[in-house]
Amino acid sequence: MRGACISIGVREAEVVADIGVLTHEIGRPQLLRISANLRVLAPEADQIDATFDYKRIIDAAEALGARRIALIETFARLLAEECLRDPRVEQAEILVEKPRALASGTAFTRVTLQR
Repeated sequence: MRGACISIGVREAEVVADIGVLTHEIGRPQLLRISANLRVLAPEADQIDATFDYKRIIDAAEALGARRIALIETFARLLAEECLRDPRVEQAEILVEKPRALASGTAFTRVTLQR
């Protein structure tokens, strides 16, 4: 039986990414806002290496931002999959917002993956 779970995450972290499908977007990095809510096994010790360090979410998002990805849906899924590589992560809910995609409002996608 697995132990108790807690939620950790980040809200509205800003990442620059080479993302988009329209001709004017390709090769022109754009701002994304990333929010992540992870359900992780509760740490058994009061130490950073006993839990999932939420800085890893930002590091993974920045690494994805350096790649050419067409869809924010793909970006969100890949980020969730990267979080789930850690065996302590039970579920990853990722929200990716593309604030400049529309003249009015913010385009977004949300994906939830779990073990």
